[in-house]
Amino acid sequence: KPKLRSRGTAPPPALSAPGMVAHRRSGPVATAALLLAACAAVEASLDMSDFQGLASRVREVAAANLFCPPSHLAAQRAGFSVGGVEVKCGSKLDASAVAEIAPDGSSFRWTSAAPQSMYAVALIDPDSGDASPIRHFAAVNLRGATLRAGYGMDTGDTVAPYFPIQLSEEVHRYVFLVFRQDGPVDSPPQLPSATFIDNSKWDYRAWAESLGINPRPTISNYFKAQGERLRTAPPPRPVGAAAPRPP
Repeated sequence: KPKLRSRGTAPPPALSAPGMVAHRRSGPVATAALLLAACAAVEASLDMSDFQGLASRVREVAAANLFCPPSHLAAQRAGFSVGGVEVKCGSKLDASAVAEIAPDGSSFRWTSAAPQSMYAVALIDPDSGDASPIRHFAAVNLRGATLRAGYGMDTGDTVAPYFPIQLSEEVHRYVFLVFRQDGPVDSPPQLPSATFIDNSKWDYRAWAESLGINPRPTISNYFKAQGERLRTAPPPRPVGAAAPRPP
């Protein structure tokens, strides 16, 4: 017959991972301690190469989902297109499609926008190293009906004209951020956007807050793109040197 524990007796700690004791406590501090202990236990059970590979994969997954929340927003993400090419989180666009992005934003379309709502839209590159994120475009006071049909410069207020995308050898994500406005933004200030420096390290959340817009995007979507790898020409052959024999 099992013995009943008296009310004044504390339960024994339970081991849930090597070297980790799960105490019956709650709160953020205790939760953080348990997570750290769990990470230490996992790290101890793997050799360093395995752990680095796991950490790399975690970072990759986190980056992929940063601008595309879980599937409950999949329906809202439908209808994104650039230059007539549909964009789904992670779609890869070739250089010709990227070249179709119009300076006035008219190549951007979102058919799931609420027709009577008003939005702000931004295009950023979060993969430019220390300069990230790079701002490529920003506009406010866009009607949902306009976004459904295709954005044009004469239907909203462009605060940062399109800064052309320069594709690199590495894959970059180009992210559309759409913010729902509570109402029109009166006389939005223009942002300097003539140079790379002007557009680098852009804090889009602070920008949205400064205009009275919720800094959390209503929806986001992104495409990937990269340029061709540069081919290095062979060094010039010294004068008088014999041509290399074919293999």
